[in-house]
Amino acid sequence: MTPRRKQKINNIILWQVIQQIIDELNLQVHFTKVKAHSGIEYNEIADKLAKDGCDSGRIILISPKGIKAQKGYIMFNNDTIIDRNIRKTLKKPINFQNIKRQISLKPLHTLKTFTTNHIINWEFSQLWINHNPFQKATNESYSKHVSWRIKCSNYALPTLDALNRNYPDILNGYDTYFLCSVAPESNEHFWT
Repeated sequence: MTPRRKQKINNIILWQVIQQIIDELNLQVHFTKVKAHSGIEYNEIADKLAKDGCDSGRIILISPKGIKAQKGYIMFNNDTIIDRNIRKTLKKPINFQNIKRQISLKPLHTLKTFTTNHIINWEFSQLWINHNPFQKATNESYSKHVSWRIKCSNYALPTLDALNRNYPDILNGYDTYFLCSVAPESNEHFWT
């Protein structure tokens, strides 16, 4: 098994300790799957010990430095070893950091306000952006569709206020929204 694949296993340090004990003591170990709560004496004892261990406030700390197979580990807060699939464990914090960095951009101040007031649900927004209404997984229509969704969510649609800012000579200051002919067209006004 590759080291990367091993790191995807939950409690890998515990499993490596067990493997090291088996190897060093030359033990013959055979795993047998036993149906839970089947009335088998030793299985019932193991169930009781497992429940007692979960309810106990005591924690067994295993130092990964003594495990030959463990090449490295990641610590959190200088006292807790992350002994889980690291990518899954860090996915949410990294996503939150990316969103925070994105909404801190000056053009997205409205999104930042909506986010801090809990008006936007970012998990559903991510599902909305990634949803594919087309039959093929990758095609030009889907790419354009996702691009439009991202532009909508980032207030980056090419509305007249943005076009006037970027190309002042083309529109000569014309910025009135053509559907209502009252207010200037902007990403905010586009949705009202």
